[in-house]
Amino acid sequence: MTYRNILVLLFFLTYCFSFSQGYGPRKNKNSETINIYGKISGFIKDKEIDMPLEYASVSLLQKISNSDEEKIIDGTITNQRGLFVFDVLPVGDYIIDISYNGYVSKRVTCQVSPKKLNQNLKNIFLDVDTYILNDVKLSSEAPVYENKIEKIVYNVSNDLDQSAQDGVDVLRNTPLLSVDINDNVSLRGSENIKFLLNGKSSSFLNMDNISDVLQSISADQIKSIEVITSPGAKYDADGDAGVVNIVTDQKNIQGFNAGVNTSTGTRVNRTSFNLNAGKNRFGISASGSARYGWPREGSTTVSNSISDSNGLISRQLKSGEFLGNWIGFRGSMDIYYDINMYNSITANINVNGQIKSNDGLENVSDYYYSQLIDSYLVSDTSLNRDTESELTLSYIKTFPDTEGRELSFDIQYGGHIHDDISFLEQTGNSEYSGFINNEMLGKGFELTGQLDYIHPFGNKNKFELGLKRIERNTVNDYKTETDLEVSWLNSYDLNNIFTYKQKVSSFYVSTNLNFPSDIGVLIGTRYEHTNISGEYNDHYPSFTPEPYSNIVPNMTISKKINMFQTIKISYTNRIKRPDIHKINTNLDITDLNNISRGNPTLEPSNSYQIELGYTNFKPGLMTSFFVYYKKKNNVIEAFTSIIEDNVFETNYYNTGNIDTYGFNFFGSTTIKKILTLRASADIYSMYQALNYKYSFNANLKIGKGYRFESRAFFRSPRRTIQGERPSFSMMSFGLRKDFTNKRGSIGLGMVEPFSKYKSFDTSISGDMSDGTSFENNRDYQILFRSFNINFKYKFGKIDFDPIKKKAILENNDTSHDHGDDQY
Repeated sequence: MTYRNILVLLFFLTYCFSFSQGYGPRKNKNSETINIYGKISGFIKDKEIDMPLEYASVSLLQKISNSDEEKIIDGTITNQRGLFVFDVLPVGDYIIDISYNGYVSKRVTCQVSPKKLNQNLKNIFLDVDTYILNDVKLSSEAPVYENKIEKIVYNVSNDLDQSAQDGVDVLRNTPLLSVDINDNVSLRGSENIKFLLNGKSSSFLNMDNISDVLQSISADQIKSIEVITSPGAKYDADGDAGVVNIVTDQKNIQGFNAGVNTSTGTRVNRTSFNLNAGKNRFGISASGSARYGWPREGSTTVSNSISDSNGLISRQLKSGEFLGNWIGFRGSMDIYYDINMYNSITANINVNGQIKSNDGLENVSDYYYSQLIDSYLVSDTSLNRDTESELTLSYIKTFPDTEGRELSFDIQYGGHIHDDISFLEQTGNSEYSGFINNEMLGKGFELTGQLDYIHPFGNKNKFELGLKRIERNTVNDYKTETDLEVSWLNSYDLNNIFTYKQKVSSFYVSTNLNFPSDIGVLIGTRYEHTNISGEYNDHYPSFTPEPYSNIVPNMTISKKINMFQTIKISYTNRIKRPDIHKINTNLDITDLNNISRGNPTLEPSNSYQIELGYTNFKPGLMTSFFVYYKKKNNVIEAFTSIIEDNVFETNYYNTGNIDTYGFNFFGSTTIKKILTLRASADIYSMYQALNYKYSFNANLKIGKGYRFESRAFFRSPRRTIQGERPSFSMMSFGLRKDFTNKRGSIGLGMVEPFSKYKSFDTSISGDMSDGTSFENNRDYQILFRSFNINFKYKFGKIDFDPIKKKAILENNDTSHDHGDDQY
């Protein structure tokens, strides 16, 4: 029996044990009660509008015997419904102390007695403090960072950063995440991240152009980012780095309100809007954004060399300039309807699109044994177009007999169109003068159905299970036309239609258990079965690999040391399926010296991670530390080789195993309620090299509605299997003035004010079977300095009801948190 089967058996036995054990009073052999425990719970609400207050601070106190002093027993904050719970409490008298910014603090006394162990205080109403401006009510701000049992939350809406213009900028500011110059997002050194939007997988977030989709989301539309390093069984197993959930700002109201946010700058212009309307049981919200970038200039310098044991054989030198542009848009609409108190339906529509263009001109010189043998010009033009849309329908049912019991069903249909067109022309003295026109026209759809059930039991415990089915179908029609007489081109399939299909069926069970002594356990297992197939119209035979199944267990154990400190340890198993970009054999010609294509024989990779974390949430100071070990098997890596003099081909292979050791830190502190300082650091080893990233942020309230912020980060060069990716750093400053009516603001932002251009160096090298070796060095320089002015304003009445709870379509995981665990 393998160790994986042993783990699964242990998890199954744990389930059986969790349901069979009793949670009643412990008894000795004479059946005499040793300890009796009770519970205190209640809801915190706004007295005037009967609205639940999320993030209210609730402390549990008890008087010290023979003294007028009090001691803090425990503490928590309310969840989305305003609920707080203190359990496993001995018999005695207690004081509930409640505080919330903008409201008058309140104290409630209660008693846990043998006759009444469970004290339900029901609704506790707080009065708004005397400071109210017009019809805009002040509300408590969520902390910038939160650490829950399986995820880290970065509350973007509570963070001032005028430099953050889109989703990519926001992710750069998120703990544990790193974004390189090409906007590739990585988590602990891996780019195999599963992205979610509002807890639901989105069909266009499964594509290769994730950075383009993220850039189309305006920063002001993002409420929070959830980073899940140890996903539970309810999340799809795909994405061995973890899960990142992007939560947009969605509100359901009684009445109407709208807002607009516009930014004009020297590099990018953006405009976004949102509107919300609701009456009784029906509501609708919509948002949209558009982005237009001024043409962005840059330059490149490239050196390709081939050597053998006797020294340098040939070298190619390139230098050139380019001009690029990017236009994008995004729109979404949410419609909800409460059929009755226990049944509701929602519909969500998303559309997204981008157009990227690039024009470049290079001077090329070829040397053979140090002698110049050829020089010529290469001009290239490229155009990339993407359009994605999806519709999600959700039904959710709750039950009157049990709070928290829930049944939900979701269905999602998404479609996309993706076109890549490039034209390359070579002129001058070269014998290879001519052109290459490369086109790849792609389209596809994704259909997902999901059923989830949550059943609370015992004291703050719950059992979850779910079923899911995903079907993906993508068609790529590609062709390459050329008048160049290049011998190596004849060995490739230049014209074909490739159809790729993937079907994934899954089932999961998960249990969240709470034990005495503030110990919590999240344990689960997920089963996934995958079928894939590929079909070509001509030349190549179709391929249908053997279907494969994965059992991915997980476990997290947390221990609350005291009111402010928590430790946790987790074990997670994840997989990574190769996407169509890595499988498609279509020839992608960047230029006549660099080509790439996919490998249809790729197998999925899998990873195992053990993580230990510690969090301290003292008032005014928050720190979190994590250490982890991850083992990745059958890793999929890009590998470059020489197919002819100065012609490099990049393909994908299962290269072997990688061991990674890492450490993460992030924290914040507030000084005299006007200065907030935040810092983070990530250190990990990979390919026998040390990689690191650190960031700093300062936020100063100047007074009279003014705020100033500065931010800086640095990411070290990152080692790859054949070379090194460049380092990346950025500095930004922001100044904002809030209007006195609290309806809007105006701000200034600056990015890299002291450096107009930034330079990035990339290198790869390798040894070939014939005894030769190659080295490729590229210096990439691009315009980076930018200044912008931002304007934001809200219209209408700004009294919001609690955010509507929606069913979760967790296509390839879901970051919807049904539990109240937080520390």
